[in-house]
Amino acid sequence: MKKIIRASALVAVLLAVGAVLYLSDFSRSLPSKCDAPKVMAAVQTYKTQLKSKGVTLPDSVNLQTLIANGLLRSEDVSAFQGMNVTVTLNSPQALGPQDVLMRARLPDGTELVALTDGSVQEQRR
Repeated sequence: MKKIIRASALVAVLLAVGAVLYLSDFSRSLPSKCDAPKVMAAVQTYKTQLKSKGVTLPDSVNLQTLIANGLLRSEDVSAFQGMNVTVTLNSPQALGPQDVLMRARLPDGTELVALTDGSVQEQRR
């Protein structure tokens, strides 16, 4: 049950981050997109691939790695163009309500972090 709630929270957070980015100064004249279900599916496939190879899972994966491995298309996450975005690979059961699910570093150095409680926070570096 907790896994479903946390997966739903991840979808909500991805959509919220995508909406914030779409409405922010970083939006482009081209339509921006964040396909949260595709991101979630890509993360799960990536985890499965690493486990099948006997590789220890890192804490997170960069969206560019998922794109490079053919698990996502850049069009699926065009809202994050020009940003360094990572998504946690940790099991939902291992995460607390204030743990980071996703981190997006914007070109100006600002970071948006999506927490497991569904909130999105801005952090300046």
